[in-house]
Amino acid sequence: MSTKKKLPKNPISWIVEREKAPETHLVKTVAFWILTLPPLLFGLWLSYEAGLFLPEYLNASTDSYAKILNDFKLPFGIMGLSIPLAALSAAIHRSVQTSRQIKEQYSQNIFSNHLAHREYFFKFISDSDPFSGLSSKNAKLYEMLFPNAVAGDLTPDREFVTSVLEDVYFVQSAIHKAFSEALKNNRTHLNSDKIINALESYDFAAENVIENHHLLSGEIAQKDLFPIAQSKCSESMKVLTGLIRCANFHRFYIEDNDLKYYEETGAFHVSNIFLASELGSRQMLFRELRSSIDDHFNKDLKYRDYQDDTLERFKARINNIPRNLNIDPNSELLAQVLEECFTNDEKELIKINLNSDFRDIN
Repeated sequence: MSTKKKLPKNPISWIVEREKAPETHLVKTVAFWILTLPPLLFGLWLSYEAGLFLPEYLNASTDSYAKILNDFKLPFGIMGLSIPLAALSAAIHRSVQTSRQIKEQYSQNIFSNHLAHREYFFKFISDSDPFSGLSSKNAKLYEMLFPNAVAGDLTPDREFVTSVLEDVYFVQSAIHKAFSEALKNNRTHLNSDKIINALESYDFAAENVIENHHLLSGEIAQKDLFPIAQSKCSESMKVLTGLIRCANFHRFYIEDNDLKYYEETGAFHVSNIFLASELGSRQMLFRELRSSIDDHFNKDLKYRDYQDDTLERFKARINNIPRNLNIDPNSELLAQVLEECFTNDEKELIKINLNSDFRDIN
């Protein structure tokens, strides 16, 4: 059963594409026949109308041939136009074919450059470790950083880098404010909705860059907020620095000092590292002191057992805490933690059993 060929929806476009196809021979092109056929037909028509086929022109003699050439110069001249027009159509056909080949070669070169650029990007991440130990989503990161690479544009997406920078700036500034307030008010825990919002905003940005990145979920306990904030603080700066290095892996497209907030973000980060150390010492001191009291005494500060060495063991443990944490027993830090986090009876218990000339906290 024969099937009928479907007609193209747009004949003109179909004809144009067929003309440019490399397998289309010159004599099969529409342009060739449009240019060469009209002069031939018109010349033949004029010859016929002028009587070329009359008996006087059909005699096989030199006089007959001379008379034909003399009387039919115009029709023959018009038909002769088909020769240069055929040459013109051949030149046009050759030009179209060459143009198509150049475009195909250019497109192929762009795609080859894209693959080479992408492969070099992955190799750069593997060899240089721009994210300082963090595993990056190489394929997704490449698409986010170089969205137009397939089309030949290897310029990194500055808007994407800026958006991540803004999220990192947001989280670093929020952490800095929370850390500073905690130290200023002698607190051992953070309690800030702003820092949680900043962490969530940063997490969504980092999810496009870092492998196995865990988003914050549910409520965060106060005791967990400090270590989370501390971890995100260090991670976010690694993400930002690595992202800029990846954007410039091929050549320097983005200068650090050209990015708004970059210097401030770095300054916040340096300060946050120092503040985190101070807060960490405060938290560790609190936890050790609290654990010592809870392990040896009940809520009424009565011994949990009746062994004769309970007090001695508690006293030894209390005195080892400053030594283990490298904290001066007479330091302002210990006094602040006791004042902020312990009851008067608990403070007195610690003071009595601490071998130092402890300052008067009350």
